[in-house]
Amino acid sequence: MESKEELPGPVILDVAPISCSLEIARTRDPATSLPSSLTMRLRLLDDEVRTPDDRKLTNVLWTLTLYENGSGNEFTRLHNAAGMINYYEEWHSKHDDIDDSPEACHAWANVDSETFALLRDMALAGRLPSSFRLHASGMNYGWEPDGSARVWDVKAHKNAPINKLEIVASLVKLPVTEHDESEEFAVAPSTPESPELQALLAATKSIQQVNSRLGWVVVLVALMAAAVIFR
Repeated sequence: MESKEELPGPVILDVAPISCSLEIARTRDPATSLPSSLTMRLRLLDDEVRTPDDRKLTNVLWTLTLYENGSGNEFTRLHNAAGMINYYEEWHSKHDDIDDSPEACHAWANVDSETFALLRDMALAGRLPSSFRLHASGMNYGWEPDGSARVWDVKAHKNAPINKLEIVASLVKLPVTEHDESEEFAVAPSTPESPELQALLAATKSIQQVNSRLGWVVVLVALMAAAVIFR
């Protein structure tokens, strides 16, 4: 068995999901069935991750995959970790039928069925946790006094064990307003008009036009009478 390596850290990384995909994997034989998973694309929250030579990893592809009751691997069992963050260099394929792979940091962790079901139901309802907090070894804090930077020597430690995973979800209840002013300005939907009603509306419109013309005639007659009287 591989001996346990002393790793730098630990540090805390706050990340937020920006997209999510769900994979349900089931076979007839439970022993060979892969665990279901949720994969999320991430962005770092107010944190900077860089290498010792000041090459920033903040804007590379970051993902997090959560497995339902996953078994982990030898590395996570050796470090008693819930998961790990793997660094992958940019890779260019020499074959036309194989896509290139960008530089990326892929994290994964195992969660119990209850936690996975909660996250799955949130995702199916169109919601995601506001953030995840990763407690990871294999990195150090930078020189910044506010602790906003993490330094990851990806050449020495490409795998960073996740010792603890925290899930932050917003549970704020939206206030219910008693009166919606927009209802006062709502436009009633139009309804089909019967032939009788259409004829009545047309007759009314004609009467209005006739009354309008008669009004102008009355005004002209009054003006002409006034001109005769005061001439």
